[in-house]
Amino acid sequence: MSLFNSRLDFFHRNSLFSYVPTASKALPPGCLAGFIGKQISELENAGPESLFALQPHKTWKAAFITVNANQGQQFVAVERRGDVGSAHSVIEHLVEARLRDRKGVAWHTDVEYVTQKRGFWAAAEKYRGEITELGFEFNPPNGLKGFDRFKDFDRLAKEQTNAEKSEYALKNKQGAVTPEGEFVESAVEYASEGAGKVVLKKGNKKLYDSRDSKKIATIPESAMPREGEEIKVAGAALHLNQEIEQEGDDD
Repeated sequence: MSLFNSRLDFFHRNSLFSYVPTASKALPPGCLAGFIGKQISELENAGPESLFALQPHKTWKAAFITVNANQGQQFVAVERRGDVGSAHSVIEHLVEARLRDRKGVAWHTDVEYVTQKRGFWAAAEKYRGEITELGFEFNPPNGLKGFDRFKDFDRLAKEQTNAEKSEYALKNKQGAVTPEGEFVESAVEYASEGAGKVVLKKGNKKLYDSRDSKKIATIPESAMPREGEEIKVAGAALHLNQEIEQEGDDD
């Protein structure tokens, strides 16, 4: 929660970014909201004294963000804005910049998408008989629900080996890998909560990648807090928190 409770200016790909939290008191418990802005330079006409010559003018593009830091499931939802940048990349650099300010504190962080489980099951059925590899990659757990036995096993394996990530690959050269059963169900559930990713392969060809099934939500433009309105900030944050708990549309 402390990573997002104050303003932070940082550079990413030679551009200045600024994260600013809002002061809304109507936010759901355990949630924060704010905006991530990117400074850009646009050409505008100057005055008549210079014959309206084009001159660079600095301005900002901004995306709405909400953070859920509750113990049950922790996530960050970011408005999709191509003029601000990739949400995954921007959040990664925001967190890295914040941690650089925490001198004397060594934290390892991973940013991963919350994904749609049904996208995996649809792909597993579509490519049945062709799958030569089912692969999982997991980051350290952080407030995830998951399947306790698998989560505990994965956590213990990483702790005892001092590993930052873990990978599991199930293979069959004849394409007879069958993605089903308790292990697969629990691992897919675990990964979908943002703990990692899942891939299906046919040889070297990737048939499915969970990062292509990002969980998304749609908010009407009229409900977006473009002026930082406190009620709209709280409403958008509440809507996103509710959507993330459900199976929505695949991206």
